Amino acid sequence: MFPVTPRFDSKSVFPYVCKSDRGNTDFTTFLLRPLTILQYRECSETSYTNGMNKAGSMAIAVLRYGLIGWENFKFDDTQEPIEFSYKNFSAIPSDEQLELYGQILELTEPEQELLNEIKFVAKWSSALSKLEHPEQWDCEFCADKKLSESRNCNGDIPNECNRCGNKTLETICPKCRAKTRPKFKFMFSKEIGDHVTQCPVSLLTIRAIKLTNIINYMNDLNSLPVPGGALEQTNYFYEIRSAVMSERDAILRKEMKESENAK
Repeated sequence: MFPVTPRFDSKSVFPYVCKSDRGNTDFTTFLLRPLTILQYRECSETSYTNGMNKAGSMAIAVLRYGLIGWENFKFDDTQEPIEFSYKNFSAIPSDEQLELYGQILELTEPEQELLNEIKFVAKWSSALSKLEHPEQWDCEFCADKKLSESRNCNGDIPNECNRCGNKTLETICPKCRAKTRPKFKFMFSKEIGDHVTQCPVSLLTIRAIKLTNIINYMNDLNSLPVPGGALEQTNYFYEIRSAVMSERDAILRKEMKESENAK
C-alpha cells in the first residue's frame, strides 16, 4: 500500500514493480504519480464519451498522466533499453498496463474504508463535544476504571439473544432467529441504527485522525498542499477534504434542524 499524505502532492513519485516481475533480479520499475483533479476529470470524461471502448480509453488517459517514467525497461528480444515516451507505452504488456492503471487510480482515489473512517472521526468529535464529562472517554480513564469489558473496547464480546439467551456476534440469533442485545451501545442520536456497539474511541484510526487534523489545519490557514491553483491539487486531496467537510457540514445541519424543531 502506498503512503497516504504524499498523495496530496501531484509531484510525488511512487516506484512500482509489477507482480509478474517481482522476485526477478532484472526487474522493471515504473514511476507513478497521483492525478490532479483536472486530469482525473478529463480521464473520467474520456470514459463517458467513447462508447463501448470507454474502459480502454480511460486506462490510456490515466497512464498518459500517471505513468511518468520507467527504469530498466527493455525489449525482450534485443534487451535494448526502451526510451520513455507515450508512443512506447504499447511495449508494456496489456496485463501490466491494466495493473499500472489500477495502481495509479489507487494513488488518486481514496478507498471507501478510509472515507468512512474520516467521517466517523467527525461524528465522534461532535458527540464528544456535547458530553458532560468527555474526559471519561480517555483510554487512561477506561483502563483505570476497568471499563474495557463493559464498553466492549475490543469489539469481541458477543451479543445475547433476547429469546433464548444464546451468545453470538450476530444481530440475529442463528438458533431462534430472534434479535440479539449487545453488551454495550453508544447512541449518537435517536435515529434507528445511529449507534455503535463497542467503545467509539476504539473505532478511531490513526490515519483518519491524522488526515482530519491536516485538512482542518489547512482550512484554518486557507492554504493548499502544494503551490498553484485549485485544479493543480490532487484528486486524492479533494476527496479526503470533501469527506471531512461534508460530514462536518451534515452534522451541523442536523443539529440546526433539531434545534429548530425543539423550539
